[in-house]
Amino acid sequence: MKRVRFLRHSALEKLRETVPDNLDAYRAAGFPHLALDHSLYFEGKFDIDTDSLSRLKSGGPGCLNSFSASLSGASAGVRLPCGGTAA
Repeated sequence: MKRVRFLRHSALEKLRETVPDNLDAYRAAGFPHLALDHSLYFEGKFDIDTDSLSRLKSGGPGCLNSFSASLSGASAGVRLPCGGTAA
């Protein structure tokens, strides 16, 4: 179990501004370095089971692709199920 983490607004805005510069990271492993800098995120009040979440499979039209999954926390081990939406 791991405490859920959320990007701070400033970190999210920086990612949005630099999408063209970071396309390779969106297509590959994501942004694991963000987890190392505690000033970029805050922890929520609940835990998540990252092992179970990483085993969820997505597939087919309408499911999250690697780009949207990266934005929603894939670099932290979070994988959303098919039909999930990122806010």
